[in-house]
Amino acid sequence: MKSCRDCLEEENDCSTIPMWIQKTIVLPVQRRGCHNITHLLMRHLESDLSCFKCGLAHIF
Repeated sequence: MKSCRDCLEEENDCSTIPMWIQKTIVLPVQRRGCHNITHLLMRHLESDLSCFKCGLAHIF
């Protein structure tokens, strides 16, 4: 399987090639409760996600 960066470096159409990205993100410590971390994740992932039209994300 090719990564997003590999695909972007080539000049071929990558729309049908399976791609994956794996990244470790360390989130700041929050006090107890529920917190919306979407903006933090998007700040770290937006450059990697820009080459995807659709997909599935597993975040844990």
